[in-house]
Amino acid sequence: MKKLIIIFIVLCLFGCTKKEEVVVEPEPSPEPAPAPTIIKEKEYVLSDGWIVYDFEFDGQLLTYKIKDKLSLKLEGAEKEGTTTYDKVTVNDKHLSLYENSLNDKVGHLYMYNLNDKLYLLCFYKTATYDKADCLVFDEEGNIINEWTNVVLTMNTEQQNAFLITYLDDSGKEIKSVQYTANDKVLEEKDF
Repeated sequence: MKKLIIIFIVLCLFGCTKKEEVVVEPEPSPEPAPAPTIIKEKEYVLSDGWIVYDFEFDGQLLTYKIKDKLSLKLEGAEKEGTTTYDKVTVNDKHLSLYENSLNDKVGHLYMYNLNDKLYLLCFYKTATYDKADCLVFDEEGNIINEWTNVVLTMNTEQQNAFLITYLDDSGKEIKSVQYTANDKVLEEKDF
């Protein structure tokens, strides 16, 4: 009987003690790449309800969804308090006209939807809004045409038309060309 009592006591001691828990530390997961910041824009509604987008830059990796399967992306680096964008793409196709000229401190970038198939980007390098670098791209991101140091005049009655004026070094008008977006074609006519 003594043996039975001793076994019972031993069983009670082992049965009543708490099992030691093994703590397994989870492995740290790799840090995900930062998500691009959405480009902020101001919308200006013009006659007949069409819209001009005035982009504001804030960040080194920016994206703007123009529509399904069409996005504008800007990637840059900060240097001396200014972010300069050295990679500007639409659907991963480079807009080299703007690479290394867009920055978050000077100038304004505007976009006009000409006809849902062609889009016009216009970048004014200074606040005087006199000369601009412009380009038209299609809904796949292909560049249709581009112009540097020109004056852009949008047609106030037709969303799909605009005027490009070429200037000489002294600022005198050399010639003007009217462009009209029809489907995926940009038609031109001397003005």
